[in-house]
Amino acid sequence: MMTTYKSLITRKLELLTWYFPLILFCLLALWLRTAYLTNDLPTNSSPDEPYYFQWAKAIRETGLPSVENGLGYPPALLYMLAGEQIIVEAVRGEKLIPAFDYFVVARVVSSIFGFASVVVSGLVGRQLGKSKVVGLVAALMATIWPVMVEAGRRGMANAPWLFFSLLTFICLYKGRDHRRIVWLYLALAAGILSFLFKYQTGVALILPFIYALLYFRGLKTRLAPHLIAWSGALLALTLWLVFYYQLFNLVNLPGNGAIKHITADGKLVGLQSWEINIRIIAGVVAGNWYLWGAGIATGIALYTLITKKWNELIDGGLALSFAGFILMFYLLMSVAPPFPHEIYWIPLTSAFYLLGVAGMAAILRIVSHIVAKAADAKWSRITEIVSLATLVAFNAPFIYTRGQELIWIYEHAWSKPYTVKLLDEWFDQHVPQGGRVVSERIKMPDWYIYAPPLFHRYVADSIFAESVGSYRSRGYEYLIWNSMTSNPTDSLADLDAESNKAYLDDVKEVLRLTGENVAGMDIVVYQLPPLQEHPLYFWFGDRISFRGFDLNRETLKPGDELQLTLYWMSVMQTPANYIVFVHVLAADGKTLLVGQDGPPDNGNRPTWSWRGDMDFVTDQHALAIPPDAPAGFYSLKVGLYDADTQQRLQISEPTLQPVGDTVTLAEIRIQKQAP
Repeated sequence: MMTTYKSLITRKLELLTWYFPLILFCLLALWLRTAYLTNDLPTNSSPDEPYYFQWAKAIRETGLPSVENGLGYPPALLYMLAGEQIIVEAVRGEKLIPAFDYFVVARVVSSIFGFASVVVSGLVGRQLGKSKVVGLVAALMATIWPVMVEAGRRGMANAPWLFFSLLTFICLYKGRDHRRIVWLYLALAAGILSFLFKYQTGVALILPFIYALLYFRGLKTRLAPHLIAWSGALLALTLWLVFYYQLFNLVNLPGNGAIKHITADGKLVGLQSWEINIRIIAGVVAGNWYLWGAGIATGIALYTLITKKWNELIDGGLALSFAGFILMFYLLMSVAPPFPHEIYWIPLTSAFYLLGVAGMAAILRIVSHIVAKAADAKWSRITEIVSLATLVAFNAPFIYTRGQELIWIYEHAWSKPYTVKLLDEWFDQHVPQGGRVVSERIKMPDWYIYAPPLFHRYVADSIFAESVGSYRSRGYEYLIWNSMTSNPTDSLADLDAESNKAYLDDVKEVLRLTGENVAGMDIVVYQLPPLQEHPLYFWFGDRISFRGFDLNRETLKPGDELQLTLYWMSVMQTPANYIVFVHVLAADGKTLLVGQDGPPDNGNRPTWSWRGDMDFVTDQHALAIPPDAPAGFYSLKVGLYDADTQQRLQISEPTLQPVGDTVTLAEIRIQKQAP
């Protein structure tokens, strides 16, 4: 009874020493991946993310991401984003804010995958190293690396890519240990999902076949139907990707532009990439010890094929699977030019870390066995404890360094508002009527796909590419400079140089975002002198923005001509044929002195031809004051009505407060006719 009680306590302690720290790591991972999640919404400091949502929108409409170079892009992320959008729309209903809700949900899902990757890293590490300590070290390292925290703050494929890659290996060793082929089905499914998030991990799809032939070879007659079914499923998937999803038309593969040239300097690209990519991996995997540890783990795994007693040091079959995966993945990636960004190596670096920690643990365990045999048996437990402490200490510098990096990122980035977010907030507050903006190209987000199209942005390499007069003549109202352009200016000092000050002499600086209290690029916004003499802003419905007017004079005599220029911007394409009416009304507000009704600009720019995207329209009108017009004060009013229904378009202020169906532009005076 006492023995049973002690064993129960021991089991509970073992569970506590595993689950308690693992839960702590998971909570830390969840916090890191959701810290300041909305900091850069709805604007993101990266221009890439909006494209995912544009492609997902195309998936919903056509089944293919056949817009903006999306054709052939790995489908899992795009179908997942499309599914998230459908769910969010159902939950949020009329309260939906696409420019915000879609992105937040996508990032939360990405964060959850990152959190789950910590769990599977711990499970794989524990199995590989045959030790809870190895598993916990692996989980802690996955908490801060290589599932990059930044990836959880964007709706990207990196976190699910790693999760399904590692889940494949968990299912493989479960199938091997339990001798149940259903686990190999799950392994194949996880591998397919990993492949559909990033095509590079397709090399893992061969592993379920290898495990089936190795560990289920005694069931050859029963195994054949399974292998045929798997092969058929992969063939069907391949046919779908090639002939329907148009995989070979993929244009958004990193580095694919250089693949067109298969040789450079007399060498095949692949031969050059092998050596360069080795250096990249060595740089990504912090410290050569992890690479040596991975090699030692592979060596021990090979030796376990001969000497079964070495199985207690490391899971040989799983280690060899990882090693094979690393080799195939590396060779596949090296066929293309180098991939210097660490996100392209996430599965490989994760495998290196897991193998490295397991290999170092195996070495320490061998040392402890040697010490225990050479000394008294009572030293056995002590040497085991020392070896585990050594393992933790060995990884501590790397963990500490990464922790310091994350603290720095939080203090200098996450805890401060992003300049691009402040930029959008400023425009929302100060330019609610929308506007035409010249924005510099590099790293400046052009526009969020689902955001209301109130601000047209002409994207230029530099705001200095044209003269201020050229921008102004086309109705542009703001110039946005940012510090991430390469030329002719890339710093505030360059921007404030005398030559640039001379160029900007006619414009007014209205916003400068830089300094210690903000994160992100430096941004300066300049306002151009308005083209219209009388700026006046109203919304005509939700598609047309009125910008102001020019008037030749406000005091006229009977017989004079009143010349009026109206300025409009088309927010969205306008299918209706609206008629502009210009009325000069007497003081009673009812008696019409003179009026004119007609399509904009004398019929040259009918509203059904307006293209949206803040298309700028100049609208000329001329009204002759009757020779017998009584002297006095009159109001000049304008409005729009539908040519088919005769219904007037409702008007509101920039803040969306309704004002009726006409706008008073000015009060004009008609002088008494001279005798």
